[in-house]
Amino acid sequence: MEKRKFRPAELLRSFELVQQYGVASSDGWGREYGPIKVSSGVDGYTITLENRRASVTVNFHNTLSFSTTDGAALESLRRDIANVSRELNEVA
Repeated sequence: MEKRKFRPAELLRSFELVQQYGVASSDGWGREYGPIKVSSGVDGYTITLENRRASVTVNFHNTLSFSTTDGAALESLRRDIANVSRELNEVA
């Protein structure tokens, strides 16, 4: 799985959709929709999208940080984000 397949603009859009249509996460930090949980840093400049296997953080200047280098985990995250975004775009 190439990290290049994660695009900041798409991640930001997905984040906003989960923020709008998701529910408060069970840990009280962020919101969830299906397998995706989103949260933001206290500084307002970072957002994180995660599933059970991996996470991606969009930092200042749209740089990306990943919690793993495992290709299968990253592909699982990319697929979950895409599926949730597709579903929520139909609602929006």
